[in-house]
Amino acid sequence: MALFSQRQGYTPLNKAFQYESVDQELRNRLWNIFKIFVWDYWQPYSYPHPDNELLTNLVENFVKEYWHSFFKEPLDNIPTNFDKVYNILRNYFLYDAEWYQIYDFVEFGIKKLSF
Repeated sequence: MALFSQRQGYTPLNKAFQYESVDQELRNRLWNIFKIFVWDYWQPYSYPHPDNELLTNLVENFVKEYWHSFFKEPLDNIPTNFDKVYNILRNYFLYDAEWYQIYDFVEFGIKKLSF
């Protein structure tokens, strides 16, 4: 449903296709999808609990894959606190990554989750 400002012609109904760019709105929306379907789905791996051992291992392995294969950083540089890991990934995605790196990040995650 179009918003008031769109119906009245003050803002466009649709944005142009973003070719070779990603504006902050699209960045935010892609991150929100990633957050909802990946991060919100798991318990933090720094707080292991017997009932969520499988999820704990999945999160830890997922983060290790990003560090090793995507960022190509030493695994012993991974913070032990889940919130720090989350914030590093979030800041990279929302503020530091180039537009094409955002798509690489999403594609990498989807491939790693497709086991």
